[in-house]
Amino acid sequence: MSPLTTDEALLKAAHSSLCIRWGTSAPYAIGRVRAERVGFASIPMITVDVSCKTRDMDALVPIVRQRVYGELAERGWTPDDIEFTPTVGGSYRERLFVDENETSESVGRRKRGARLEYHWEMKPELARATFDPRVRPGQAGSFATLPERGER
Repeated sequence: MSPLTTDEALLKAAHSSLCIRWGTSAPYAIGRVRAERVGFASIPMITVDVSCKTRDMDALVPIVRQRVYGELAERGWTPDDIEFTPTVGGSYRERLFVDENETSESVGRRKRGARLEYHWEMKPELARATFDPRVRPGQAGSFATLPERGER
């Protein structure tokens, strides 16, 4: 096994663990995990809406990644079924959100921040199980629910 593979496996294991808390005092609100085709190429991705200050978006990557890995595990998928590194985009226009961070001083209060989208590209097996109309009739559009692993 190469060092890169070992390091990547260690990082995926750490981000999959529910015992590790990726601490930050930044206020944020994390939306639901969903599947969607993104861009002109219709790339199958896992998407999560996150409301936060734009300066805090890098600090929230491990927290959002842990949420995504938990959602995948609940459905029988593994962290290896998506890319490790996300892309971040969305609207940088400020909106109001309620702070969900338990370690923040402003938890439960309304804050102002950007609504960003964190995207993880799906590997072919998960993409096929999510969007292929032969596998899941009625789920062939741009938006879909994440499938259970047994649905294949």
